[in-house]
Amino acid sequence: MESPKQYSNGEYEPTESTPPDGYGGADEILYWYSVGDYCGAGIALLFKDGKVALDGLSHCSCYGPWEDEDTVFTFTDKLEVSAGMMEELKVFKRPDLFTVVGK
Repeated sequence: MESPKQYSNGEYEPTESTPPDGYGGADEILYWYSVGDYCGAGIALLFKDGKVALDGLSHCSCYGPWEDEDTVFTFTDKLEVSAGMMEELKVFKRPDLFTVVGK
């Protein structure tokens, strides 16, 4: 799979940052990420054995977006997300991976 194009909303500029090999124990990672002056924001979908996990990417200028390298993720068949989060996840064009819960 190919990661979606990164975004720029005026405040953030696209980055070419890539995850370290084996990040989160994943076999494959799709992500978008942007940086500002001293910070950044993004989302990553991690895949392992046909299951998926979600990682919210952010950082201070000291560590970069992959600062949670030691985090243990829970992989599942489908992710339960809020309607607001679903809007952000549309960039991945994979609605089959998500179930919207709540209002």
